[in-house]
Amino acid sequence: MAYKDQKQYRLPTHNYGRSGVYFITICVQNRIPAFGSIENGRLTLSPIGEAVSRSWQEIPKHYPVARLDQWVIMPDHFHGLLILKPNKNDALDKQEDATPAGRRPLRPASVPAIINQFKGSVKRWCNQHGYEDFSWQPRYHDHIVRNANALGNIRQYIIRNPEEWDPTKTDW
Repeated sequence: MAYKDQKQYRLPTHNYGRSGVYFITICVQNRIPAFGSIENGRLTLSPIGEAVSRSWQEIPKHYPVARLDQWVIMPDHFHGLLILKPNKNDALDKQEDATPAGRRPLRPASVPAIINQFKGSVKRWCNQHGYEDFSWQPRYHDHIVRNANALGNIRQYIIRNPEEWDPTKTDW
C-alpha cells in the first residue's frame, strides 16, 4: 500500500518532539482487562497493572525532557498526560515539520519514542514474568492539548474515569 493511501494516526505536520502537553490513551489488545478490576469506583491493579504503573513513572528517569501529569490505569486501557519540556526540537524549522510524521525518522525523546519505550518495557516485564500472552493494541491515541481549559477538562476526565467505568460498554 502506498504511503499516501495508508491511514495516518498522527497529525501529519506536527513535530511530536516539541514541547507541549499530550493526552495519551493506550489500549490492551482486544480490550482484555489485563490491568486489574474496578469495584465501587476503585481500581485494584493486577501484576501487569503494577508493571504499567512502574513503567509510566520511570519515564522521566529515561527522558529528562518528559514530565508526567495526571494519569490513570483502567482495566483494559491507560490514560496519561505527558508533558515535554522545552527542548532542542523546539528550534526545528517549519520545513522539517512539513515532512509527514510517518516518513520522519523516530526523533529521540519524542512522544512516539517515549510511548514505544513504555509499551516495550511493559511487554518485556510480562514476557519475563509469565504473562507472554499479554499484548498492547497496535499504536496509541494522542491528543495535543492546546490550552489551559482543555488541560483542566482532560485532568477531570482522567480523575473521574474509574468512577464512570462501565465494563459492559462496547462502543469504542
